[in-house]
Amino acid sequence: MLFPEKMRVRSEDVPYMKTSRKNAIRAKRKASSKYYKDKSAHDWEVEQRCRNEATRQRRTAIKQYWKRKPMN
Repeated sequence: MLFPEKMRVRSEDVPYMKTSRKNAIRAKRKASSKYYKDKSAHDWEVEQRCRNEATRQRRTAIKQYWKRKPMN
C-alpha cells in the first residue's frame, strides 16, 4: 500500500505552501508510485531525488516563513 487509507486534508494551505513546493510534492508522489510498480534501481534513484528535493523545499520554506514573521 503506497498511501495510508486516511490522509489529513486541510481546508486551506499552510502559509508557507508555495506552488514550487506543491509541484515537488506531486513529483515525489508520482515517482513513488512508479517505483512501487516495478521497483527498478533507476526508479529508486529518481524517487530518492524527488523525495530529497521535496524535503529541502519544505525546510527552506519553513525557515523563510519564520524569518519574515514578526516576533511579539
